Amino acid sequence: MWSKTLGTILGLGIILFLLAGGYYLLVMPLTGSPPRPEFENEFPITGPPPKPKPTPVASPPVPQSTPTPSPTSTVAAPESNGTVIEPIGLSVRSGPSRAEVTLGGVALNETVTILEASSDGKFYRVKTSGGLEGWVIAAGVQANSPIPSPSPESPSPNINSNSQ
Repeated sequence: MWSKTLGTILGLGIILFLLAGGYYLLVMPLTGSPPRPEFENEFPITGPPPKPKPTPVASPPVPQSTPTPSPTSTVAAPESNGTVIEPIGLSVRSGPSRAEVTLGGVALNETVTILEASSDGKFYRVKTSGGLEGWVIAAGVQANSPIPSPSPESPSPNINSNSQ
């Protein structure tokens, strides 16, 4: 009788040992965070982003007569600075869509110059400290000043209009 009880206890112990080992080997590796995605044309992040160089202070310019702008000249939109807040960084794309070609990337905490927002406000056109210019997802950038409004687009004609 003791041998049957001892065999049952030993069998249960072995089963529990195998289940615990299988859990550790199969399930535990899947619970970690995924690796940061890397793109073929993206520079690897090796440390903190470079600090911007201080610009020399110049004497104020001498006021001169300002020519009046012609009606056809365009006014440059004001620029704004922002900081990347997405933990894995952001992809810089050729247009304001996730389907556009990836030009490179920007790292967490990197400061970018926001040139404009897309018409729907979901993307910003930015310029990085390395000179890369493209579009990033707006939710991944914390603006440090007001965002320039999108450039005006020409109105599309109403093709459903029945006016004569």
